Amino acid sequence: PPPQAPPVPPPSPSPPPAPPAPPLSPPTMPPPPKSPPQPNMPPPPSHCRGPIMKSWEGMNTWWSDRDARESDCSFLCVGNHNNGTRRNPGCQCFQFSTANGGSCVIYHQAPSSPPSLPAPPLSPPPPPCVTIVAPPVRDQWGTDHNQANISGKGDWSRSDIQAYTGYDAAQFRVVSIRYCASITFSAGIGKLRLKVKAEGLADASVDGQWLVRSPRRGGSATTLTDACWEAGATALMPETADGAPFTGTWRADGDLSAFIDAGLGTDLHPTVSLSVNTDSDDDVSDSAFGMIDSFSATFCYAPHPPPSPPPPSSPLPPSPPPPAPPPPSSPPP
Repeated sequence: PPPQAPPVPPPSPSPPPAPPAPPLSPPTMPPPPKSPPQPNMPPPPSHCRGPIMKSWEGMNTWWSDRDARESDCSFLCVGNHNNGTRRNPGCQCFQFSTANGGSCVIYHQAPSSPPSLPAPPLSPPPPPCVTIVAPPVRDQWGTDHNQANISGKGDWSRSDIQAYTGYDAAQFRVVSIRYCASITFSAGIGKLRLKVKAEGLADASVDGQWLVRSPRRGGSATTLTDACWEAGATALMPETADGAPFTGTWRADGDLSAFIDAGLGTDLHPTVSLSVNTDSDDDVSDSAFGMIDSFSATFCYAPHPPPSPPPPSSPLPPSPPPPAPPPPSSPPP
């Protein structure tokens, strides 16, 4: 018989499927930034007021032959690279510690506060009050006397001062003027009339103001000692002798503020006079006698007030609307 073919082996089983690939691991995250200095770090110096710029720990491992030093921390703050540029520009100060294996903290420059506004200029202090006293009186024979004589009825006498203090009117203004006098008259102060006159003011209409116009003020008292008159006073000198010798400050019968308004006590050089007139009544004896013992004027100053701010500008009124165009003309027929 013919030879038989060898038996065909059965097919080998298929290999099992490969297991699925394991999931990819998450990417490696960068290490977290270094934390601020540990609690065992000493507090920063008082002049390090800025925020922390950088910090290092474990600096002892940077050198094989020594530990970290304070100069190393200083170099990290203010040292330069090889090319000459600052390693950490903006570093204001540093703090080194042997804690945590040698640690260093450098600080940003503290934010500078805005410069303070300059203080407004101080107003110049007011000068002290200045008193000008009338000089001795020279008679017709050229002899100087400390007094100006008053005699009989209907007589008059005067005492003059040059009212110039030297203060700059651009800086200071006169706020008060006080006139003082000492006078004697045997017939009684009540028989006198006292007037202040000023010659050489810018306003020539302000030539004189009465201190005492009533012929009765002072009554029968024969002495007036350091009696003064000022615009701010309230009481008039009494008409009796009870207040003799009337030392004090009195309200004048005239308006003394008119002299201030006219510029007395500024850069002008007026002559201020105390004029004393005796009454012409028959009861004033021709033998009555008196003297102007003294006359003075005291000027007090203050700085000028600051200028007022300009008033707010009013908004411009709206422009009127443009005129309407003319109507179109009718077409020709």
